Amino acid sequence: MKRRKEREFTDAVDHLLSASNRYFQGIRLRCRRCGEVAFAASTVVAETFGWSALAKAQGPEYSGLCIDCQDLPQPSAEISPAPISERRCPVGTWIDFKKLRETLDFAEVLAHYRVEYKRRGTQAQAFCPLPAHNGSKKSPSFSVSFEKRIFQCFGCGGQGNILDFIARMEGYDPGAPLEFRKAAILAVERFGKFTPDKPPQTPTVSKPPATPAPSAPSPSSKALPTIVNAKLDFELKNLDTKPQYLRNRGFTERTITHFGLGYCSKGLFAGRVVIPLYDMAGVRIGYAGRIIFDDAIDDENPKYLFPPKRERNGTMLEFAKSLFVYNGHNIQKPVHDLIVVEGFPSVWWLWQCGFPDVVAIMGSSCSVDQAKIIIDLVHRNGRVWILTDGDKAGDRAAHDVFEDVGSKRFCTWLRLSEGQPTDCSPEELGAMLEWKVQA
Repeated sequence: MKRRKEREFTDAVDHLLSASNRYFQGIRLRCRRCGEVAFAASTVVAETFGWSALAKAQGPEYSGLCIDCQDLPQPSAEISPAPISERRCPVGTWIDFKKLRETLDFAEVLAHYRVEYKRRGTQAQAFCPLPAHNGSKKSPSFSVSFEKRIFQCFGCGGQGNILDFIARMEGYDPGAPLEFRKAAILAVERFGKFTPDKPPQTPTVSKPPATPAPSAPSPSSKALPTIVNAKLDFELKNLDTKPQYLRNRGFTERTITHFGLGYCSKGLFAGRVVIPLYDMAGVRIGYAGRIIFDDAIDDENPKYLFPPKRERNGTMLEFAKSLFVYNGHNIQKPVHDLIVVEGFPSVWWLWQCGFPDVVAIMGSSCSVDQAKIIIDLVHRNGRVWILTDGDKAGDRAAHDVFEDVGSKRFCTWLRLSEGQPTDCSPEELGAMLEWKVQA
């Protein structure tokens, strides 16, 4: 019905244009939501063919809502698009992409592209709307952070910021500078209020100020007694124990429950999946937090966040992951075969696939203390199976384990050509770890 009215509208305009040998003296229409341009003899004619909320813009131009945008939720007053005359982006104008991203509202962008989503606080879940999505759409694998203005699909792997999303939805390649600029110009004209900016100037180098002489330490700055990996004196409550992020990565509810995982929405670990950490005696000594949006990872937002140094009752409490191995407290020692991986997800995945005797060194290096723990967890005639990621960091981790464990226990490196252990199916893992299948 909508498309038929659009055709009728176009036919009517064509008739008006062809019926007169003089220049068409009607009005020009532009949809303030989708940017569609049309012509009509008057506002009355435009309203007859489904346009609404018409407002005078500049000259013979009016802005309004086309028939296709009638059912979309209206943006709030704070994010109402500026008049068309204010949003035009002159050719050759320099655009500050970072500043533009900060002015865009992801809710408005999703509404424009008719993406239905379920919102939870500052985040949302939806079925992936990306045109290039080639994965399954049986579950909502698409996540958005309204606060950070970033997205990620755990099905097709698409991720990026709000401008990347607009580019992808318009068929542009975010990695191609010219195409990305086209998407940015489109975003300015369709969603944002355009403000001319000047290109950044080359900064002048000034002489740094003289470094003041160090002052004598005050009595209050004396070193406090320090305890490393002390028993945690609190427990995180009210976590989302069914985080969609983990479900999208293939982890079952049983696995999530076994490892005590949960999504945290506030505090130090806000926006992260929290992971309880236990020492070899089974004492909880802290939490780690895994960020769920890979595009947000930077120096200020690392992929994994570990407990910070803190003071308690006149004592400094420090955390050191190099003094234990993850999941080591669950190993019934000594075992004949132990799998050593780098990260937390690899432990969860191997456990879920039927390989419970697995520990993680939580990084790409194996400390002397971790090597000693690994040796103690394996029977004297047992074997250590090193299953690291298929990259340079994984190679370094494997060499570390070989160097400190190989002289005491038999080690085998199951080297992946690419990817991570979580990319391997249970059948592929079974083929690599034949000892477990035959046991």
